[in-house]
Amino acid sequence: MAETWKAHVEKYNGLVERYNALRQSRQAQAPTAGSTSGAVMPAAPPTATTVTSGPTPDWVASMQRRLRAAAKATGNWAQFTTYLQSATQTNPPIRRRQGADGKYIYSDKHGQATAAELGFKAGELKQLIEAPIHHQYKGPKH
Repeated sequence: MAETWKAHVEKYNGLVERYNALRQSRQAQAPTAGSTSGAVMPAAPPTATTVTSGPTPDWVASMQRRLRAAAKATGNWAQFTTYLQSATQTNPPIRRRQGADGKYIYSDKHGQATAAELGFKAGELKQLIEAPIHHQYKGPKH
C-alpha cells in the first residue's frame, strides 16, 4: 500500500512540475506591451462556437413556436409574410424565401431551414394560417 501511495505522489509531483514548466515557458513567450510595437500580433484564438452542418435543435424548436404563433395571428398568406418580417412581432425578424427546389426556407439571424427541416408537413403551415379562428364566448347567452 505504501508503495502505491508513493507512486501516486511521485506522479502528482511530476505533473505539477511539468505544469509549472509549461506555464513559465508560455509567460516567457508572451509578448509584452512595449515589445509588440513593430511585431505582428498573433491571430485571435478560434471562438468556442463552431458552425454546424444543420440547424440546432433549440433553434428548430424556437422557430417552430414562432411560426405557429405567426400562423395563428394571421388570416392569410400575405399577412403571414408581413407578420414574419415585423421585428416587433417576431424578434428577430423571420425571412421566408423560395429555394431552388420550390420549397420555402425560413431564416433569421441565427440560422435557416426548410419547412420540412422544421418539422412541418407539406401544406401544414398554410392550413394553420387559413384555419378559421373560433372565439369562445364565455358570457351569458341571450
